[in-house]
Amino acid sequence: MIAADAPGTGRALHKKRFMTHAQQGAWTRALLMGIYVVITAFPFYWMFITAFKTNSDLYTLSNNPLIFNELPRSGTSSTCSRTPGSAPGC
Repeated sequence: MIAADAPGTGRALHKKRFMTHAQQGAWTRALLMGIYVVITAFPFYWMFITAFKTNSDLYTLSNNPLIFNELPRSGTSSTCSRTPGSAPGC
């Protein structure tokens, strides 16, 4: 906005902007890239979490699907023990 001339200066008074156009563009790009990264990384997070969940944790509907509700136990792989022809030390 341009106000009336300042008395005795002959210059118009300009309202100072919070951010310049270049800064607004940089913030917009950063925000859009952040949204893109979250949307792109979410499937990998989902695969990682569900790969290590126990069966009871996966099939209980009251559990939050985005976190471990029951901590995974090492050495108790149900897939290994049920697979025919699996390695003896499995």
